[in-house]
Amino acid sequence: ETLKKLHGNICIFSRSIEQLIADNETNLADTLQRHLIRSLCSDMCDVIIREIDTSASAKTGQLSIEERNKIIQKMPESTRNHLSKVNESLNGKNAETTLTRLEDAAGELLQIILKRPNKKTEKDLILDIREKLKAKLTDEQDPAMILHLTITLLFYAVNNGRLIHAPGKAVPTLIKFLSKTLPSNINQRLYEMQG
Repeated sequence: ETLKKLHGNICIFSRSIEQLIADNETNLADTLQRHLIRSLCSDMCDVIIREIDTSASAKTGQLSIEERNKIIQKMPESTRNHLSKVNESLNGKNAETTLTRLEDAAGELLQIILKRPNKKTEKDLILDIREKLKAKLTDEQDPAMILHLTITLLFYAVNNGRLIHAPGKAVPTLIKFLSKTLPSNINQRLYEMQG
């Protein structure tokens, strides 16, 4: 279940990145891709590894690349080949390549077929993520996190329901990106919150 949820979220965020690339926002897209790979894609890889090697389950939190390599090297060759490709792609910059390798590994090693969400499923996933973001924003006390969540929800609002998974360091770039479409009073408020 965790694997399918991570996969669905990665697909949602990848679609937004594809749109940014199509809109010639390559620097922002690159930042978001690297973050997606190093966070959710790494988490998905860890879930696969922990399903195959129960000794890896003892380690909590995200595994480092070195820890993954050590675990992978102890596995049978066919398993090792799949997971080595995935682990290698976690150092890359292309979320689509990483996602494809994760899907292949899940299918071959766990016999779990991960299908990309159709329009209805995608819409349901997006609404679920949005509602969770809104709930988190309501409860949040940290000003930096409030700004981060606000930017994520504003991105959704002005980009046809597309969601992003962004690192905190991308907030200034996202504010600049959003400033092209937001009213000046909202832009001013965002810059004040940032400063």
